[in-house]
Amino acid sequence: MYNPVMVKKLHIYTRVSTVIQEEQGTSLETQKDMGIAKAKELGFDYEIWNEGGKSSKFEDLENRPILRKLMLAIEDEQVTDLFVFNTDRLSRNQRTWGSIRWKLKEKKVRLHTPSGVIDLASPLDELIIGILSEISQYDNALRSQRSQIGKLSKVKEGFWHGGPPPFGYRIENSKLVIDPVESVWVQRIFEMSAGGISTMNIKDELEVNQVETRRRSKNWSLGSIQKILHNTLYLGRYSYTDKKQDETVWCCCPAIVDQRLWDRVVQQRMTVLERKGQNNRTQKFYLLRNMMWCGHCGTIIGGKRNPQKREALYYCPAKERKWVKRPLEDDEKWVRGNGCGLERSLNIPRTDAIVFDAVHETLTHPEKLYNAMKDKLTDAGSIKNRRRLEKRKNGLLRDELERIEIAFCDVEADYRLGKIDQSIYDKLINKLTISRHSTQDDIAQSTRQLSEMDNSDQRLNELMKLTVVKTGDSDTDRQRWLERYTRRIDVRYDAQAKCHDLTIELMAPLVGDEKIGSATTKKSLTAHVGTTPR
Repeated sequence: MYNPVMVKKLHIYTRVSTVIQEEQGTSLETQKDMGIAKAKELGFDYEIWNEGGKSSKFEDLENRPILRKLMLAIEDEQVTDLFVFNTDRLSRNQRTWGSIRWKLKEKKVRLHTPSGVIDLASPLDELIIGILSEISQYDNALRSQRSQIGKLSKVKEGFWHGGPPPFGYRIENSKLVIDPVESVWVQRIFEMSAGGISTMNIKDELEVNQVETRRRSKNWSLGSIQKILHNTLYLGRYSYTDKKQDETVWCCCPAIVDQRLWDRVVQQRMTVLERKGQNNRTQKFYLLRNMMWCGHCGTIIGGKRNPQKREALYYCPAKERKWVKRPLEDDEKWVRGNGCGLERSLNIPRTDAIVFDAVHETLTHPEKLYNAMKDKLTDAGSIKNRRRLEKRKNGLLRDELERIEIAFCDVEADYRLGKIDQSIYDKLINKLTISRHSTQDDIAQSTRQLSEMDNSDQRLNELMKLTVVKTGDSDTDRQRWLERYTRRIDVRYDAQAKCHDLTIELMAPLVGDEKIGSATTKKSLTAHVGTTPR
């Protein structure tokens, strides 16, 4: 019902689009002052409805609590005169504004603006306000597009695109920087994964050490850890896709892990996937089944045990798998040459004994490695020459990186001056970004090589302090012991010598990637023991 108490009251609604505008007082005070001036001009009392900084682009009013209360007051016929600085203060969304306009017209509310009163019952006024609404909608779309383009441009310049930073980073000056505490755990997560430690065990390690997630929880999910291990951002590059612009750009940030560690994690993941679904398919025990690969075709070695035939063999199953995909005739199946180069299988008991003894001998008698490494690493002429060449290479790489950064600036300047168009700009930036990543990886690898040369004495001392856990007596204990220290075993067959060659890579960070010794234990089989960096 009509309430005479409210006749002389002008309801003033104020709103700005962002919290920043609200805090800076960009226009809220202006809107309020103009509304109060209009109330005095009309001789009305007034009431302020201040929404603060809220966006008007949404189709509902969930983020506009003050406007919802105002609309309820209009529904209860407590409002007869409403002031807004501009109709887009109520809403820029076409659907929402249509609903508001219909309600104002239904309740016969007079809409006041600084330029005058709008009578929604008048066909002319309704036409004018409809046109103004369309203009406002168009202006809102343009501003949104400009905002998206500006955001994408900032992302290309290395600024963070918004939202919480990934674990291991923090934000300074709108850019990602490495967090000194969290980054240590990111490095640890990658090292554990590369070493074959399961995601569940990594989760336990993080929770035992009370490491907090990005949301400050001490309970880690397996999915969060997997996201870290799959995120190229930790390698120093990541992609950002602007869905509205339908454009994807590659961005740079400080790297926490290097390319070599990343590749080891990827290789470990592929190994797990290759073995997935096979670990429990056999009830027979194979000491080396999960550690051996065919050196000819890369297939994981399989095993066969048949007591009735006195058969106990490691073999490459590549040929069998080809038969499944493309069945052969019976007279073709057993012809040599249809499979890979591993033409003969390996005797399981003999191979198990040779590999175990070779690894055990290597790790339990580090003085042999020490003497071999000492001659190699302390050769003054060799080390001095290698260090000189590596320093020169490192300097050239840094000069190349500086040239790439200058090229980035030149391309950006040409683009802003209109000398090149968007398509050429994007191609040049992507090409330079790839070159930058490649050069940064080369610099990191060269720097590690120099560090290893400079710390050769320390590495020798660490070798002598190598602690090896004792193995148990059961086959399962021996297998776990081998898996703890052995990364992989590659098997090749020498057809001329009629013998197998096994290259064993250890996980111990001793001497880089090179083979450091060999042990010929049988005439038909040779084991080469080497290490890879952790």
